[in-house]
Amino acid sequence: MTDRLRILHLDCTMGKGGQEKDHLHEAVEFTRRGHWYTIAARPGTFLNAMAEKIGLGLSVPLRSNVDFESFLILRKFILQNRIDILVTTSYIDSVLGWFVALSFGKSRPLVVRQRHILNPPRRFLPYRHFCDYLVAVSDIARFGYIERNIPFWKVISLPRGIPPPSEKSGQGT
Repeated sequence: MTDRLRILHLDCTMGKGGQEKDHLHEAVEFTRRGHWYTIAARPGTFLNAMAEKIGLGLSVPLRSNVDFESFLILRKFILQNRIDILVTTSYIDSVLGWFVALSFGKSRPLVVRQRHILNPPRRFLPYRHFCDYLVAVSDIARFGYIERNIPFWKVISLPRGIPPPSEKSGQGT
């Protein structure tokens, strides 16, 4: 077993599709493996309701990438809970999360950006500058980011993340 990680996952999504369900499955699986995991999402959203239902949710407005109220809530939460890894998903939470992390100076959490879809984004600035690592959905997507001058060491591929508990991966824990 690796050291117990303390993970905060930000997602300002309003949807309730596969990406949100993947986040929930990841949270449950990381927790099952002994890590501490919280999902910060907008109040009233599917993701926030489901995360709170399983005891892993935090309500944060996440209105924009310059939302001072959310900045303060996240900074306080990270400080109180000694977060090791800050996972971001969308443009809003990636920019906001990066600046919250930077506010801790050298003792900041590692910032990991997830990209769950294959189509290329319009802007690459958040992927180059607002994360320590980028997790892409496939090797093809990974190579696409590298072709667009994102350092190869910064981009990793992790197909779909962690399978839901109902699926058998055939691998041990």
